[in-house]
Amino acid sequence: MFAIRQPCYYDPFCDHDNEVQVKDRINPHTLYLVFKYSIYLLLTMNLYHFFSDEHGAFALTFADGYTLKNIFVGYNATIDTLAWLLLLYLFELETFILDDDVIVGWVKWSMHGIRTVCYFFLVSAFYNYIERYFLFTGIEPFQIDDVCTLVGTSYTYAFHMDEYIPWTQEICQMHLGEPLFRYIGTDIIAPMSQSDMIIRLAWIDITNSGTWLIVVLILEIDVWLQIQGKLTPRIMLISKWIKLFLYLTLFACLGLWLIDGDLLDIGDAFLWLLGFFFIELNLFDWNAETTAESAAA
Repeated sequence: MFAIRQPCYYDPFCDHDNEVQVKDRINPHTLYLVFKYSIYLLLTMNLYHFFSDEHGAFALTFADGYTLKNIFVGYNATIDTLAWLLLLYLFELETFILDDDVIVGWVKWSMHGIRTVCYFFLVSAFYNYIERYFLFTGIEPFQIDDVCTLVGTSYTYAFHMDEYIPWTQEICQMHLGEPLFRYIGTDIIAPMSQSDMIIRLAWIDITNSGTWLIVVLILEIDVWLQIQGKLTPRIMLISKWIKLFLYLTLFACLGLWLIDGDLLDIGDAFLWLLGFFFIELNLFDWNAETTAESAAA
């Protein structure tokens, strides 16, 4: 059932005429696969980190507890990451692992069903990033004579996006005399500098999520055209230039995270770029393979 395509373009020991591997040397293709699936594994492990962060912040952000809307907003990054992982695995199956004649019948429709659910959550996540932006912009002045009286109370300090910690003497000393703001409907307090930083991060999340949606839309079109035998060199060239602009936008988001974001955001963004770079290589090799077969026929 499984027939992994064996790409030659990155293998210096591969015979491009017969695709015969040199047996007495280390196989670069095997090393490539180990590296690729290590990246996929790291992306999968990041799912736990996002869940851990959002689970800790949920009770502080939503005082009315677990409602369906609150779950989607509060666990937005976790749900978003899970949907992206499933979508990445589907692209890997389609463009590399499964042979063309396997993607028919129940296999094809099962993949389409999972993909539809993924896109529902991805579009919902994009909407929730917008909702979260308005949550972070919904602030009101918080008047208090001595900020250090917040120590030991239910009020928390907005240290970072989704990271709210108890007020301590060290934190209150840092913000003596500084205007404070409270997120409406919560007990989360932030100085203006922290609030501005969190709003910037929310904007980056919106841009990043929207750009990725366009990237996978173009990838879906490419894969569909490839299956139909209509992915011509001209279409590949147009697709390449459009996606180049989109990937540059994603790299720009990564650069902005270097300023305000944390290591998890930066590392996760870089791993996703690597992950979909592998999908692009799969698609390129798949197209080259079918083009060569058509030319030979």
